[in-house]
Parts: sequence; C-alpha cells; structure tokens
Amino acid sequence: MTSAASRQSRLFALEIPDENRLGAVAAEAALKDADLDALELALADTAVDVGARLGAAFQLARGGRRRSGPVLAAFRREVLQRGLADEAKVLLAALDLLALHPPARLERADRGYRWQDETTELFIEDPLAEHWHGAGRWGPPIRPDLGRSPRFFAAASQAPELARFAEDGGVVVVTFSPSAPWRDAPPALRMTRAGFARDAALTTMIRWSDLASVGWMDRGAERAVGYEVRGETERALPPRPSCGDVALMALVERLLGAPSPAKTDP
Repeated sequence: MTSAASRQSRLFALEIPDENRLGAVAAEAALKDADLDALELALADTAVDVGARLGAAFQLARGGRRRSGPVLAAFRREVLQRGLADEAKVLLAALDLLALHPPARLERADRGYRWQDETTELFIEDPLAEHWHGAGRWGPPIRPDLGRSPRFFAAASQAPELARFAEDGGVVVVTFSPSAPWRDAPPALRMTRAGFARDAALTTMIRWSDLASVGWMDRGAERAVGYEVRGETERALPPRPSCGDVALMALVERLLGAPSPAKTDP
C-alpha cells in the first residue's frame, strides 16, 4: 500500500483561451448543449496542441453531460498514445469531474482541483474552476447543482422565483397526486437548466436539447404535459402536478427555451 508521503506531487496550470477572465466566466455561465457539442469537436481536433485542449476538456467536464464521457475518454487515449503520462492523469481528473457527484479522490481547491490516486497527487490550477468553487459549486448553471437543497414547486405563484432558481442550476421538484387514495403517488419530476428526470440522482435525465416538442396530452378525462423525445414516441407526465398543470407547462416551456407568449416575468 502506498503511503501519502510517497506520492509524487504534480502541478498543472490549464490554458484558458480568453485572456479576459470575467469574459471567460460569463461565457461558461451561458453554456448550452450546443456549446458542449462544440467543445467535443474541439477535443477531437488533433491539430490543436494537447495543452490547449486540456482546458477545453475541463470546461466540457464541468458541464456534467454524461454523453461527453466517450469524447473525454478518446482524448485521454490519444494522450496516452503520445506518451504523455502526466497529462493522461490530468484527464482522469476531468473524467471524475464529469460525474454530478464526483468521487472523493477529486476535491475542489482554492485555485482549481486536487486529485490523487495511489501514486500521484495532482494540483490543477484553473481560473474558471476557481470562480465556481468560490461560489460553492462544481460548475456553471448547465450543470445541476446537487449541493443545493432542491425547491418544491407547490403553487403557481412560485413560478418566477423557481424558474430563476432552475436557470441558475438548482433543482425544482414537482410532485403528483395519486390517481386514487389507495395508490402510490407517481415519481416526482425534477427540473434543471440542463433537463429533467424522474429520479433523485438525475441519472435518467432527458436534456432539453433532446426534445422535439412539448404540448398537452389527454390522460383519460384529464390533461397532462406531454413531450416528444427526438426519434421516440410521445410521452406524458402524470396529471395533477403540485403546482397546477398550467404553471408546470409554463416552466417546461421556459426551460426548454420556447416560453409561452402569455408568460410574463415580474
């Protein structure tokens, strides 16, 4: 077993392409799925220096989008093939960061990240990470902030406040009444800036960018919010949401990026 004293320490400073730190933070705060797609393409460009792409890898990882994992893993394989063992370790930290609940071996540090395994301790300086860590979070709003307590959407009057909370990365929870007193209530809906899920860990999250449409669907004598995932059949959420169906539809449309014409903000 390797002792902490025998670990080799390494310091890496990630390259941030925008020299204006405030501008770089603002750009990361506004990230959407399309921007994450562009970062994935940038990582695959072998003509770009590996050091420059390491910064993009951490930006992509901070987005917390699970399907970015294979792109990060492919970049790490390329780095290993080039014989860059230290950089490959740095990318292990990026892969750990991708998880909404990063493992214990990755820690938030004042100026970036601290990552360690049995043989190596890495200190990774990243000005953008320093900003988010100072706010007590792992990344920008497109990454659901599971460190904050979720907010329950119980009344339509909460809609403007909870919409802003979700847009800032918070998790808004909508519950549903059971169809009969002797039945269990359907699983709650959890909505974030990135997408929505019916499980607390957000492992089954559907990204807003994956939706083809939303609208009303009939559930027997009741109506419910319906949605269509691209390439799949239409689905419906349960009726009788805790906030009311109209308020739920308005929040879905706002987070989808296609707000109802009737919606107004205070």
